[in-house]
Amino acid sequence: MRRNNVVFMVGEVIAYTRREMEINESLTPVMDILLLTDSIDISGQHKIMVQGQQTVELTYLLATVTDRPVEVMIIGWLYSDRDTSIVIAERVTAILDIRTREIVALAMSKHRQEDEIYKT
Repeated sequence: MRRNNVVFMVGEVIAYTRREMEINESLTPVMDILLLTDSIDISGQHKIMVQGQQTVELTYLLATVTDRPVEVMIIGWLYSDRDTSIVIAERVTAILDIRTREIVALAMSKHRQEDEIYKT
């Protein structure tokens, strides 16, 4: 349930994995992110799930920016049950300088038609 579970976070992507998941009867690219918002010892580490086109864009971003942690802003909602909790991202915005943003956009447009990573 999403009601009253809205989440807004800003932090650094410290780990991620890509996979495919069946969503609405279709295989969809998914990225599981570990986001660092504060010190780990005070619960500043959070699991985030990103879906669809945002997964593809984040894949290019994280492959392009390798010299420093990538800072992102997440807007989403909290999913939790007895054993786990995870933020389901509805919007992910990377906090980048103009030059880095241009490099990532160029990489995405260059490989858009031919690269498997971009097919959703």
